[in-house]
Amino acid sequence: MLWFDYSIIKYLPDPKRGELINIGLIVYRHSGPDIRLLSNVAKIRMFDGSTTYSELNRLTGSLKSICGVDREASEQHQRLQALATGLIIGELSSFSIPNIGEYEKTVSRIFDSLIKPYSTREPVKANTRFFTRTKNEFRRLKILANDLGEINAHKIVPHYPIDSNSGLEADFMLKNGKYHMSELIDFNVVDTQQKFKETSLKAMTFVTGRRLLQQDMGCYFVYSASASKDREIISHLNLAEDNCDKMFNLDSADEKASYFQLLSELIGNELPISFN
Repeated sequence: MLWFDYSIIKYLPDPKRGELINIGLIVYRHSGPDIRLLSNVAKIRMFDGSTTYSELNRLTGSLKSICGVDREASEQHQRLQALATGLIIGELSSFSIPNIGEYEKTVSRIFDSLIKPYSTREPVKANTRFFTRTKNEFRRLKILANDLGEINAHKIVPHYPIDSNSGLEADFMLKNGKYHMSELIDFNVVDTQQKFKETSLKAMTFVTGRRLLQQDMGCYFVYSASASKDREIISHLNLAEDNCDKMFNLDSADEKASYFQLLSELIGNELPISFN
């Protein structure tokens, strides 16, 4: 087996806000680092509004120069972590392949899973059973809106439009003087890593909502995950935590109660104590 070390390149546009975005991947090799950055700057511009393609090209050259050649992965990694910029180099991770012919396919799969964003033309709506169950709960409690106009009547609106250009929508939106967005993900699947792009999209939706609708908008990451999934979804939760105010696992009775208690306070109505 052939083993390779790699790191995620993260971008911190504004230290005060603390929002991180994955923009690239570095595979450490003796011949020099294999650096792959987003080819489309749209994802980055959602955070800082200014990054250009030429700036990404210059960044690639700078990182290669810092890493050098004929150096161990740990040394290249340490050199990059010493950068005093808006870039943050993630911890070392590893992958193995049976032969070098599998290298490109494996690296591309890692990049697509951890870095590459959804296409802005790709329709992405939460139509999972988890989304439907939550929507039905809101309907049962008589707090689900029938149309967009009921956002002003303290009702929860599903599929609330955020950005017509990208097609981004909030899974659920509530307004009580300010906006409160809930984004939902069901992690009770066989391969949770396949959900990373969806988690990234949720983070982008939070960021875009705060940029276009309201800077101090409340953002809540609501998910479903059994106890056996806890260790598998750490990377997802870390990404979500960087971009939301609170997280709730509705598979936990306590957290489900906390989520609906929050909604009760925001809506200004006393909701039933027991939930389905």
